[in-house]
Amino acid sequence: MAVTFYGVNKTLQNTGVVNTIDPELQGGKIKWLFDEYTFTTSEVATDIIELGGLKLPLGARIVDWVIDHGDLANNRTLSFGNSAAADGLMAATDCGAAADKKNMTDDGVAGTLGYEIDAATKQIPTLTLGGGAAAAVKVIVGIAYVAKG
Repeated sequence: MAVTFYGVNKTLQNTGVVNTIDPELQGGKIKWLFDEYTFTTSEVATDIIELGGLKLPLGARIVDWVIDHGDLANNRTLSFGNSAAADGLMAATDCGAAADKKNMTDDGVAGTLGYEIDAATKQIPTLTLGGGAAAAVKVIVGIAYVAKG
């Protein structure tokens, strides 16, 4: 006979402690943060582009992201993360073969679903450049997250 096991939040619900489930973990409203950057020919490997305009709130959890980029050419790579971990969401990935979209499902670092913004150094999303010479193209980034309030 099969045994039923319960996830963390289902266990809290079953024990009558429903109010301890953080609102961003169950029934949270998804918010999006968008930004874009147009590369010139002056960027070099290891340069960092800060994104967002607003900081992601402390306690926020990332539920999805997408990077829509033109052909960055010459084996250019992008890493996606923040000040705490430049490649916390996407390790250096080739963006120089052709225009493409990178996303959390296909290109993200394993285990980042629900990535928590739990330190000030994680609040500002960043792209870090790597590889060959720069190309003059646009990159658009969208980050979906849930947060308290």
